Amino acid sequence: MTVDSKHGGNSYDFLLDTYYIKMTPSDIFKLISNFFLLFLVQIFFFKFGIFGVAFCFPYLFFLLLLPMSTPKGLLLMVGFGYGLLIDVFFDSPGLHAAACTLLSYLRPNVISAITPAGGYDEYTPISVHILGFRWVVSYTLLLIGAHHFMLFFLEAFTFMHFFLTLMKIIFSTLLTSFLFILMQYMISSKKLAK
Repeated sequence: MTVDSKHGGNSYDFLLDTYYIKMTPSDIFKLISNFFLLFLVQIFFFKFGIFGVAFCFPYLFFLLLLPMSTPKGLLLMVGFGYGLLIDVFFDSPGLHAAACTLLSYLRPNVISAITPAGGYDEYTPISVHILGFRWVVSYTLLLIGAHHFMLFFLEAFTFMHFFLTLMKIIFSTLLTSFLFILMQYMISSKKLAK
């Protein structure tokens, strides 16, 4: 970690595989607090599903909201570690780690696929007011859907209960995505009010 002299010492560069992520100390604090807040919300409030088919995983918001410029190697390590931490508390040996690693692997490709021809600045935050409703919905449904597909098929580990597993994937993806987009509007409206 080195202090960036161009920004008066208020920005830090994290180097991994020759990529840089520029973050101010307040950005780093927000990132760390989001990590712990979403982890605690997941563990204490969203451990159980609705009617056994709709499960909400707000801890994924941390991975979805990481800066666009986050290198793939770092994304994979963070995704695996975060998923493993969730696995410890959910008593699910490696399921969340595998699903979060898949989400982290697909994230840069999904961003590239849905970004318009002009592109976005690599420091553009994932925000419904900046990127637009359609972009955020596509981004959210694709990544959360992939995560849930991996998670629930690994959990079932058979095609015997194919339709039940498919229902879990669909309803859980819709519920988690709805909550993510709702949270985006709530955070954005608070920022606009200030």
